[in-house]
Amino acid sequence: MGHSPIDVNNLSQKALTASQNEDYALAVRLYEQCVSLSPNDATLHFNLASTYRILGNLEQARIHYSRSIALNENDAEAWYFRSLTTKATSEQNHIAQLQTMLNQKIESPKLEVHLWFALGKEFDDLKEWEQAKQAIQRGAFLRRKHIHYDVREDLNIMNSIKNTFHKSMFKKVASEDQEQPIFIVGLPRAGSTLVERILSMHEDITVAGELLDFPQAVNKAVAQAAKSGAFLGKIDSPKVSKTKLVELTSLVDLEAIRTNYLDSTKKYQTHTHFIDKNPLNFLQLGLIHQAFPNAKIIHVTRSKKAHMWSIFRHLFSHAYPFSYNLDEIEHYYEGYRQVMSHWHQSFGEQIFELEYESLVDAPQAEAKALFSFLGKAWDERFLEFHNENNAPSATGSASQIREPLNTHALNRPPLI
Repeated sequence: MGHSPIDVNNLSQKALTASQNEDYALAVRLYEQCVSLSPNDATLHFNLASTYRILGNLEQARIHYSRSIALNENDAEAWYFRSLTTKATSEQNHIAQLQTMLNQKIESPKLEVHLWFALGKEFDDLKEWEQAKQAIQRGAFLRRKHIHYDVREDLNIMNSIKNTFHKSMFKKVASEDQEQPIFIVGLPRAGSTLVERILSMHEDITVAGELLDFPQAVNKAVAQAAKSGAFLGKIDSPKVSKTKLVELTSLVDLEAIRTNYLDSTKKYQTHTHFIDKNPLNFLQLGLIHQAFPNAKIIHVTRSKKAHMWSIFRHLFSHAYPFSYNLDEIEHYYEGYRQVMSHWHQSFGEQIFELEYESLVDAPQAEAKALFSFLGKAWDERFLEFHNENNAPSATGSASQIREPLNTHALNRPPLI
């Protein structure tokens, strides 16, 4: 007896809902049912592959990404994500297939961008550095052409943050409260997912992911303040600039920010602490420290050129528009470092700076110091996260964190 499209659509919608609710095991089971009922649906294979990737089952992810491509060779994301799920070797790679696609006339810039980045990833795996660089540059140039962005606007916001949140605003608060959130900040591709993985091995700590909840809590508090008339006489135009908005955030009720944030993150408050690892929370640290004066902040860093190249070689889904031009990456990087220096000078005792290179070179010493900063007992088994920690991960490092700690990235030359 056949199954109607409605049956598959209903199952697919349930799978999507399960995924949105972060019940990925259920989502996999439902998507598996979908592809068994509709085996020639490329989108279903892609969704199943992506869910397997989040769960760390990279072999099944690769199989279903390949099936999606076979059914629809114009599925841009499938080409790129397949390259992320497996390490290319001289015996097994997709370079010829990717080059054949790129030699054809491609109508979709999105497809071409993903193909170039996938090709760059596979050449990188093979240590064909110059070919990797050329492919990534081609993809990044094309991606940048289709983004409306001016890095100077972001730099102006960073300057406004430094000028608004001056050191005198941060007074030590005597409090016995044990703040739940632990914030990991920096720029993407610094190694924050690795740090999160190690920390979440502790029984008191759970993972929440790259949350947007804190900036949303701030925006909500700004709206609440505006409605109450708190900004009367402080706004001289109906349209508020981003730099002016930074100034206004310094006037909002900190308790409102705190309450908004804790209310929206209730589902993560199952342990003593949860980790919020949105990298761009480095812009929010002034408000974070005021709203949660006892919260611990971990700043994950990386050597400049290696960090810049790691950002440039990664194709982000939506965020980080500065990441497709090396000059813009450098400008943004310098602005970010200046903001972090400002926070260190203002409340450095709450910030632990962890260098990625030091962590992978001397993991036990660095991780032990990190747990000491958090006031948590250290256990050597925390470094066995790749064997014991099966928690889902939807970040760009979802594949790498399934491997043991290694120094592979230190051996890759930054091609800039």
